[in-house]
Amino acid sequence: MRPDLSPLVEGLRELCPNTAAVDFETYYSKDCSVQTDGNWAYCQNPEWDAYMVSIYAPGIDLEYVGLPRDAPWEKIAGMTWLAHNANFDRHVYERLVEQGLVPEVAYKVWHDTADLAVYSHLPRALASAVKTSFDLSISKAARSNAKGKRWPLDFSETEQHVMLDYAMDDAVLCMALWGKHAGGWPQHERDLSLHTGNIEFRGVPVSREQIEQNLEILQTALWAAKKKIPWHDETDQKCKPVALGSPKAMERECFRRGVPPPKTTALKEKAFIDWLDDYGELVPSIRDLSRYRRINRAIKVYQSLLKRIRPDGMASLSLKYFGADKTGRWSGTSKFNLQNMAKAPIYLDKDFGWLDTGVFGAAPDGAVYVVDMRSCIVALPGHTLGISDLSQIEPRMLGWVTQDRVFLAACAAGQSPYEAHARASMGWTGGVLKKENPAIYALAKARVLALGYGAGWQKFIEMARGYLGSEEAFLEIFAKDTDEDQRAGFINYNEWLTDKLNNKAAKTVLREWPMVDDQTKDIWVNAWIQVTDFRKSNPLIASKKLDGPLGIWEKLDSAFKKAADTSGFYETAMPSGRSLHYYDVTSSRGYQCRQNNPNAVPTRMFGPKLTENLIQALSRDAFALGILRLEQAGLKVLFTVHDEAVVDLPPGRSIDEVNTLLAQPPPWAKSLPIAAEGESSDYYQK
Repeated sequence: MRPDLSPLVEGLRELCPNTAAVDFETYYSKDCSVQTDGNWAYCQNPEWDAYMVSIYAPGIDLEYVGLPRDAPWEKIAGMTWLAHNANFDRHVYERLVEQGLVPEVAYKVWHDTADLAVYSHLPRALASAVKTSFDLSISKAARSNAKGKRWPLDFSETEQHVMLDYAMDDAVLCMALWGKHAGGWPQHERDLSLHTGNIEFRGVPVSREQIEQNLEILQTALWAAKKKIPWHDETDQKCKPVALGSPKAMERECFRRGVPPPKTTALKEKAFIDWLDDYGELVPSIRDLSRYRRINRAIKVYQSLLKRIRPDGMASLSLKYFGADKTGRWSGTSKFNLQNMAKAPIYLDKDFGWLDTGVFGAAPDGAVYVVDMRSCIVALPGHTLGISDLSQIEPRMLGWVTQDRVFLAACAAGQSPYEAHARASMGWTGGVLKKENPAIYALAKARVLALGYGAGWQKFIEMARGYLGSEEAFLEIFAKDTDEDQRAGFINYNEWLTDKLNNKAAKTVLREWPMVDDQTKDIWVNAWIQVTDFRKSNPLIASKKLDGPLGIWEKLDSAFKKAADTSGFYETAMPSGRSLHYYDVTSSRGYQCRQNNPNAVPTRMFGPKLTENLIQALSRDAFALGILRLEQAGLKVLFTVHDEAVVDLPPGRSIDEVNTLLAQPPPWAKSLPIAAEGESSDYYQK
C-alpha cells in the first residue's frame, strides 16, 4: 500500500520555494552495480540504463515521474537540487547529458539529504531516516524487485505503477527531510558536504602504469602463494576442488603437525595473530594461506581501482561525509577505501615469495618486488602533492578541553604533547625527549593515547608493545622487578574489582596469578602502576575527588548516569556548535545507549569513552575548518585520511602554505596549541 505523504508536504511550498528533489531509477544487476563499480564506472557500464526520473519542486507545484528525456528540466534550472546520495544522481544526470539524452541545465547547487540526515542524528538510509524523523514506514520492495529487470518490458502493468509511485515518493520524502532539518545544518557543514562530493568528480590522479605493474606482480605472487598450500590441488570425494580456506583441510594439516587448529583465520583477529605467533612456524601452510588471502584481497582492490580510472587519467574515488556518525569524521566507501589503504608495502623475493617486513618502512633483505598501494596516487604533471596532517591533535584537544594550563603552555612553547606529559607526569628533565630517550617518548605516547581514555593495564600492555616497537624495549620498561608491596597492591585492586564490580577480567587475573612466571607478574604489576600513576598525576582527566574539581571523565559520566534515571537521552553540547547524542541510556548491565541515532546498536558507555568521543569530534571539527580554508585559498584538497589532507600543489604553491592554513586554531578554541606538519612529494606516501 502506498504511504500517505500528505502530512509531510504541508508547508513545503513556503519552506522550499526554489528547491527541486531529483531521483533517478537505473537498471542494476549482480554484474552491474554501484557497490562493485562505484558511481562513475557504473554509469559507464554498457548494461547501465537510467530509465526513470522523479522531480518534485513544491515551490512551482511540479511533480514529474517518467522517462528522463521527457522531464521538464528547464523548469528547475537555477534551483537548488536535492537527492538522497546525491553523487549517484549527479553522475547519472551528467552521463545522460554526455549521451545527449537530456539537456544540460545549470543548477545552483546539488545537496545530499543523506549527508543532512547523518548530521541531524538520523540514519543515513532514506527509509530509516524517514522512519526516525516522521515515524513513517516505507517499503523498498519495489526497488528490490527491479533488480535485473529492464524497463518497461520486464515489469508487469501493476509493477510499473508501483515503481512509478515508489520513485515519486522518494523525491517527496527527500524534500520532506530537507524541509524539516535543513535549517539546523550550518553553512560550513553544507560546504564540507559539497566538498566531499566534489572529491569524486574532481578525481584523484593515479598512475595506470604503476597500478597495472603492481597487479601483474600480485597475480604472479598469488599463484606462488597458492602452490605453497599443501591441499591447493586436492579434490574431495565428489572430485570437486578443495577450497583453499577449507576448515577441514586446515585442521587436518594442524593435527598432522601436532598443533591445535586456529579458532579463526581472519587476518585482523587477535586470536589468529596470537595463533600465528605461537604455531605459525610449525604449520607454515596456515601462514601461507593468510598471505594468499592478503594478496588476493589486494588484487581485488587494484582491479576495482582500474575500473574507476577515467579517460582523463583521474580515478573517481569517494569519501563519505560524516561516515563516522558519532564523531563526524570522514569514512571510506566500499571496494576502494581511501581511509584504509595499506600503510606497509608488500615485499616479495625473486621467486615472488612473501618477505616479512620487520621494521616498518625498511625493505627486508632479498626484496626484489615492492607493491605499494600509496605510490599509485601521483601528482599531476608539473604539480606536487602536499601531504599535511594536524600533529597530535587529539592530545592537544584533550589538554584544551580540560584546560590543563601547564600542558598547554608546554605545547605552545614547541614541545610535543608526549614530551610535555613526560615532563609533567613522568619526571623527565633532560633535553628533547624523542632524541635522547625514544623508549620513554614511546611510553609517554602510549600513556597519553591509551590511559587518557581510560584504558586498563591489560589494554595498556598491548598498546605500549606496539609503540615501543621491539620486545627488548618493552621488557626493559615493563619487566622491572617489583616488590611484595606492589604485588600485594595489584592483587588487592583485582580483588576489589571482583567484589564490587564482579569484573570477569579481574577474576581471570586472580585465577591465573599463581600459575604465571615472575616476569609476567612484573609486567602486569608495572603496567598497573603506570595506570594508577597516570590517573593520580592527571586529576583534570581522572579525578573523582569530592572535595575538589572533578576530572572530565567523572563530569561526563555523572551527567550521563543522570540521563539513565530521567529522560534516557543524553546530549553533549560541544564548543564547536554541534552536539553528540546518546539515546536509550539505561543502567542495565552497566550503562548502555544507542549512539547518534535511535536505531543504532546499543553499546556500553562510560566517562572515558564519552571523553574519547568528545575529543575525536572536536578534533574533526577543527580539522574540517582547515579543509575549508585550504579550498577557499584555491588549494584543491584531493582527499583526507583521518587528520591528514592530501592537496594538489600547482607551481608556485608550497607545503608551508598548506601547513599554515591547516594549523589555525578554530574561532571557538583560540587558545588551542594547534600544529601541522607535512611534506611535498611526487606520489602519496606516509
